[in-house]
Amino acid sequence: MDWGIGLVWQNLQVLAWRWLPGWQHALGCDIGWGKAIVIELAILCANTLGLQDTHLLIHSDNKGIIGAFRRGRSCNFMVNQCIQHTNIVSMSCNLSFSYEYVQSEVNLANPISCGVGVLGSSPIPVGIPLPGTLSPFLTHVG
Repeated sequence: MDWGIGLVWQNLQVLAWRWLPGWQHALGCDIGWGKAIVIELAILCANTLGLQDTHLLIHSDNKGIIGAFRRGRSCNFMVNQCIQHTNIVSMSCNLSFSYEYVQSEVNLANPISCGVGVLGSSPIPVGIPLPGTLSPFLTHVG
């Protein structure tokens, strides 16, 4: 999480965002929040790709964030923002989600979040707009 965050979409399509200097200095901006951002960006990706009326399986290597999204709340204000944004987008497109834990060692997004490419991957063909609430912390790479 020192470099940034990465998202792997089906068929090894990837996106990466690099942290901007000072991202960890804001209240609630920690590794858990970073993992929550990836879920929010995955939902925005689904929306941008025009998915509607479907169910998505989301993998994460953070059990705490999976639990927070399942409960619909967290003790971290910034994570709660991600959950709220995700709920709004998912309701507008009628998307539902389930979450599955994967170990960090086999998480396909881990190399991407370190700025390392994945063999056989390609960029997601559409730009995912970075929400204004996240633009002070991240910049798109690629």
